[in-house]
This record gives sequence, structure tokens and C-alpha cells, in this order.
Amino acid sequence: MARSKPIRIGIVGLGMGKAHAMAAAGLPGVEIAAIAEPDSSRLEQLHNNIAKQHGAKAAAKAKQARLYDDYKAMARDGAVDGMILALPTDMHAAASRYCLKQGVHVLCEKPPTVKASEMAAVKKLAEDQNLTYMFCRQQRFDPKKFATRDLALAGKLGTIYHAESKWMRTRGVPFRGGWGVNKDSGGGVLLDLGIHQLDDAWFCMGSPKPVEVFAGLHCGMPHLAKGQKLSMPYNADDCTVGMVRFDTGATLMVTVTFALNEVKPDTEDGVIGNTEWFELKVLGSKAGIDVVRNRMVSDNPKGAKVGAIPVPAKLKKMRTQIGGQLANFTDAIRTGAQPLNTAEQALHLMQMLDALRKSSETGRSVRIK
Repeated sequence: MARSKPIRIGIVGLGMGKAHAMAAAGLPGVEIAAIAEPDSSRLEQLHNNIAKQHGAKAAAKAKQARLYDDYKAMARDGAVDGMILALPTDMHAAASRYCLKQGVHVLCEKPPTVKASEMAAVKKLAEDQNLTYMFCRQQRFDPKKFATRDLALAGKLGTIYHAESKWMRTRGVPFRGGWGVNKDSGGGVLLDLGIHQLDDAWFCMGSPKPVEVFAGLHCGMPHLAKGQKLSMPYNADDCTVGMVRFDTGATLMVTVTFALNEVKPDTEDGVIGNTEWFELKVLGSKAGIDVVRNRMVSDNPKGAKVGAIPVPAKLKKMRTQIGGQLANFTDAIRTGAQPLNTAEQALHLMQMLDALRKSSETGRSVRIK
């Protein structure tokens, strides 16, 4: 049943969770009811930022949030309706399961889990408990991506047969003390950046069912860790190239890097710094879309016509990024509707990521059952 009371949100971790808290502080019908963060300086910084962006009244309200030492105590206490889990990757599955068992709705940072089998268990538990589970993919909440997806699903692009997605960094390794580049802790570019680029293209294509993948995961730049004083080895992938084939026959090529000896397009010769660039294209038999460059190439009697992506006025006004994601999550709690980023999609996404990793390890393409 729909509810009129504010949705009480608990935030676990004010690293990435800080952005979620800022969004919650400015969203009508939502209150920050609890926070779990051991670093008091992060709490003070959050309150100051809320005051600057949303005003003193919002900051004072945020200061009323209950404080906890860990997420388990928060979940057990009954003070929140939903929790945002902004924890290290290898804690996502266990934390999601624990919160769901306590009857709390979950919005979990990406990747939703480390492997597909963990996500399958989370999905089943959310369904059994009749609770909302949503995984973080705020980049979906973009008018151009929504418009591309709607055009694809409506058949306006014709038969979707290929997509390409890239996130290229030249010198942008997130060491994070070591766990960001350690494969045993869930580090590496596939789970860090690859999940974004894979999901962006998959979402824009209309989320067809994946059936087979082929990939190469490369750990090519561990020498960049010199002087970083890492607590664990740099042994995860810093460059991943993969291809996914779907049950529609369409293919998707994804490339992501933390560090690469390549020059950003249109960059003058010189020393490579920490630069990055993106590509996101969806190609159909009637039209193709370049999301990053806001271009649509479509059939025309006189030849191909090039123009901007047609974004309806309603989509231009939509809440975007983390604010849009949080609004969607809390609306799902309030109404019982499915969120945009569903547990089923999280499972398909983890199946693709698992298969990409396995393909690299075996040197063969991998079927997804």
C-alpha cells in the first residue's frame, strides 16, 4: 500500500555514501534517519555540506539522525525503512542479506555482489521477504539514455545489432590502500568501471538477455603502485576488453581501463596525465545513437541524416544521477512498484561479469545459462 509518511533512510558509510546523504537531504518525503560512520570528521563535513547546499534547516534535521557503529545495529533497531549500503565491495552480499532479513529495504552500491551466485541468493531473499532491493546505477538516470532506451524498445532504431561502450583512463588507478587493485577483495577495473559501461550500453539496448561472452582481463600496470604503500598486492585487472552476445543476436563491445599507454583523442603530443574519455553507442538497422556526443544517425531518402537525440520534454525535466536514483528507490518503497534497477537485472549483470572474468581465465568464450 502507498504511504504518506516520510521514508526513513539509513546511510552506511560516508565515503560514497556522502553523495547519497546529500541527495536525501534535498529530496521531499525523505529523511536521513540514521548514519553508520566511525569517522566523526566525515559527519561534520556532511553537515557543513548539507548546510551549504540545502540550508541550515536541512542540516539541523540531518544532525538528528541516529548514529550507529555498524550496519547490523541499524538494521535491527527498526529506525529506518530503507538502507543505503556504501561499503567495500566484498561486504555487499552479506550486508544486503542481513538487512533484508531484518525487514529493511536495500539500495546497495555497485557492484551489487562479487559474483552471480551471491546475487541470486540476495534476489531470492528480497522476493521471499517482499522487499525492495535496488542496486546503484545512478548513471542510468540520464535523459539521453532514457530516450535511447525508449527508442530501442519502441523499434524506432530498427533491429538493434551492436553497441559499443568505453571508459578509458590513462593514469587513473584507484588504489584505495590496495583493495581497489586486489582481485581477492573485489578490486579491478571490470567491477569498478566495467560494471558502469556494460550496464550503460545494456540498459540503452533495452536489457536483452545475455547468452555468451568473450573477454580479456589484463593486469598491465602494477609498477604504478610504487610508493603507494599498499596493504595488499596489485594483482587485479587494470584493462578489460570484452564482448557480449544476446539472445536477440545483438553484440556489445566494452572496454575499460584504469591506466593505459594511449593518448586521449584530440590531445596534443606531450606527457600523458590523468585523462579519461567515454564512448556509448547503440546501433540499429534504421538508426544509430551516439549518447556521449548527442548524435542520432537515421535513414533518409537522400542518405543518412544526422541530428540530436530526440529527448521528450518530460524526460528533460526528470531527476538525474543519484537524486533520481534515490527518488526511484523511495518511490518503490512507498508504492510497492519495481525500481528501475531490479534484482533480476543485477543478477543478469553479475552473470555477465562472472562470465567475462571466466572467459579471460580460460581463454574461451563462456555461455550464460
